[in-house]
Formats: sequence, structure tokens, C-alpha cells
Amino acid sequence: MVAWRRAPRPLVGFLLRALRLLFGFGLFLIGLAEFVLGPLNVAGLAGGSLIIFSRLQALSPRPHGARRSRASRAERGYSAVIICFARSVPDPRAHTTDLSH
Repeated sequence: MVAWRRAPRPLVGFLLRALRLLFGFGLFLIGLAEFVLGPLNVAGLAGGSLIIFSRLQALSPRPHGARRSRASRAERGYSAVIICFARSVPDPRAHTTDLSH
């Protein structure tokens, strides 16, 4: 009964690879926008894309017997970039123009 799950599905694998590539490229574009335009509040968007990217990575088909790595090198790199984004975004509450006190 479980044999249908183990059958190779090339279309599903292709679609998952395409989506993973799309989200990876989206994260690259977010990083490029951060570099060009300065600190923006894009950490939440990048974090959401990373979550989807990692889920797609986990769903992608592997050869029989291949082990799943905990986190790929690209995922660790994206995580480090997102942490840098989050630290570079200024806190709007910390900068005030109120001089009354």
C-alpha cells in the first residue's frame, strides 16, 4: 500500500527544485536591496522566505539511502544574513525628535 509513495515522481521533484530556486533567488534580491538602499525593515520578509525555503528543502526528494543534513550551507548563510538584517534595522522607539525633556 505504501509502494505508490516510493515511486519516483520527476514532476514533483522538478517543481520543488524550481520553487526552492525561486525562494533562494528572492532572498538574494532582498539582500541586494538591503545593500543598495541601506537598512530596511526586511528582516520579517527574509525570515518568512527562509522558513519556506527550508521547508521546500526538507520536502525535496533524496536518493534512496541518502541522509538529510540538518542545515545546508546555503541555509546557514541565509540565517546569518537575516540576523545581520535584524540587527541593522534601527529601533524607531530609540530615535525621537522630542526635545521637551
